[in-house]
Order: sequence, then structure tokens, then C-alpha cells
Amino acid sequence: MPFSPDARRLATRAPALRDAANGQQLIHLDCPAIYAVAFSPDGQLLATGGLFMARI
Repeated sequence: MPFSPDARRLATRAPALRDAANGQQLIHLDCPAIYAVAFSPDGQLLATGGLFMARI
């Protein structure tokens, strides 16, 4: 589970974006079967990859 570059957000394969301090879900990603997630170096983009898709 990667943290954003500023360590304030955490991306999970659940799939969700969470506040790293309290675990509160910020965004639910509507992507089934996510196997990989990664933040861009500036933290503005979240890339996901799954069985049938890749989103950037």
C-alpha cells in the first residue's frame, strides 16, 4: 500500500484512498480487481492496474 509523497494519503487495493493519519476513506475507486497502485512523484495522480485495465 503506497503512501503519497507527502505521506498524508494512503492508497489501498480495497480500492480506496485513505487519510494516513486516521484511516478515514477519502475516495472509493470504482475499479474492480485492482492489483497495483502507485502515486506520481508529485502526488497529484494515482495510477491503478488490474486484471483487465490500467488507469492513469
